[in-house]
Amino acid sequence: MTIQDRSNLPTTLAEKRAALRPLEDRGEVLETPLALLRAYRFTPQSVAFVRNSNPYPEGTETLEAPSMTGTLEVGGLIGRPFTLDLADLASFPLREVEAVMQCAGNGRAFYRDAHLIEGCQWGRGGVMNVLWGGVPLSALLADSHVLADARFLTATGGDGDGDGFEKSVPLADALDVGIVAYRMNGEALGGVHGGPARLLVPGFYGTVNVKWLRKLTLTRDETSHEAQQERYRTLHPDGRRTPCWRQLLKSVIWTPEEGEIVRGTVTFSGCAFNDGRSSISKVELSVDGGRSWSEATLEVESSRFGWRRWELVATLARGEHEVWCRATDEHGVTQPLDPEDDWNPDGYEFNAADKVRFEVR
Repeated sequence: MTIQDRSNLPTTLAEKRAALRPLEDRGEVLETPLALLRAYRFTPQSVAFVRNSNPYPEGTETLEAPSMTGTLEVGGLIGRPFTLDLADLASFPLREVEAVMQCAGNGRAFYRDAHLIEGCQWGRGGVMNVLWGGVPLSALLADSHVLADARFLTATGGDGDGDGFEKSVPLADALDVGIVAYRMNGEALGGVHGGPARLLVPGFYGTVNVKWLRKLTLTRDETSHEAQQERYRTLHPDGRRTPCWRQLLKSVIWTPEEGEIVRGTVTFSGCAFNDGRSSISKVELSVDGGRSWSEATLEVESSRFGWRRWELVATLARGEHEVWCRATDEHGVTQPLDPEDDWNPDGYEFNAADKVRFEVR
């Protein structure tokens, strides 16, 4: 059940920093506590997680929305390159989409030897569920005559030292569901979250959803930028290094929290989500190490890209317990039980069954 009480939400970036958990990195990183994640259907901007690889561009280190000044350059493998004033985005049809955005490193702290893995030690809070609003990329590029050999959309942001932050995504996905987002939960997009405009490709990890957008380039190959080639690529046991693109199936336990003491019946609750390419069919919980499973009540899907809340009420004996949670999609794909099945040296794309220890008294 959502609380939806907005009376005590942060109103400044300083208050947001105090309410969230700071993580160390070269850019600002703030993790959202579970109590704030579960309180709202759409995660408010003022408590949504922050992951910046670089310092803020001038004038964007604020919860306020920057003015829609500046331009968006669109070029590459198109017959008609063009430059658009950001203020003109409002002249296009508005598309709204409920979608989860998650850092590719979310859950890194749950891998074996996590302290030896480079990167922020994310717990469960590097994720948000948001109603995004913006211009469909298909509409933006409708008259640009996309050339046949264009395979990727490369987005360049305004942060960093001159060359910005640059990521590539498959063009087919960008044209199918992507938008240039300038609204977040019905409000103008705040500077801290990429305003005045950012890329949003629903179902993809946050790293590709470039903030402070200044350029879109249609390309034959992925960008050579280090953010694409050196970082945010998952090393697999067979030696392949694949980009962190589509979100893996995942469930998260919101209650009880780790180490919590529960009195009486136990209300297990949380959310489940994936990349939106398949429907989540069930969420199951186990309190006996995976020997038996009970199916939770899963809310009706409101968006294929949004998270779905689940709940299960149980009566347990007094003492210490550990609950496991796993989601399964319509094709029978389920989460691995052992986080080491997908261990990688950068700690990306964690999606093992969530596990929480608590006590009943």
